[in-house]
Order: sequence, then structure tokens, then C-alpha cells
Amino acid sequence: MSLGSDDQLAIWLNGQEVLRENEVRALTPGQSHAELKLKAGKNQLLVKVGNIAGDWAFYVLPEFPASWPASVRSPTRKATSRRPWNGPAS
Repeated sequence: MSLGSDDQLAIWLNGQEVLRENEVRALTPGQSHAELKLKAGKNQLLVKVGNIAGDWAFYVLPEFPASWPASVRSPTRKATSRRPWNGPAS
């Protein structure tokens, strides 16, 4: 999974912490990567962004192995043209 955040970032998958970064930075897609071990059925992904000052944002994009069929990988690739969500509208 490709990740980015403005500022701090923590990720949990099914209740287990898989990534924690205590950074002060602007959002850039692909700042971090995490390998997620999914279980069969539903999985719960929790993203926490810690804001130091100013705006906050995060970026999450699933990345699948090239060996997987294109029909599985392609639906998420369409999401790369979308702008990152920058929080609720004021």
C-alpha cells in the first residue's frame, strides 16, 4: 500500500498497528509503503493522521503484485487520478 500524510501517520489493520511515522511534513503520495497481510473476508483499515499545524491530509492507494491478474489490479489504478481527500469542507 502506498501512503502519504500531512503530518503524523499511523495505520492499523484488523486491530494490529502496521505503521507509525512521527513526521512533520506536507502530503506527498508515496511517502511511505506498508505491506498488509489481508485475511479472507472483511478487513478493517484504520488511518490516523496527527496534525501539527495548518491543513491535514492523507493518501492511501492499494498496490497489488504485478503477478496478479490485471482484472484485479486495474479497478484501483483508476483512483490515482482523484485528488487526495483534505478533510471535511469548512
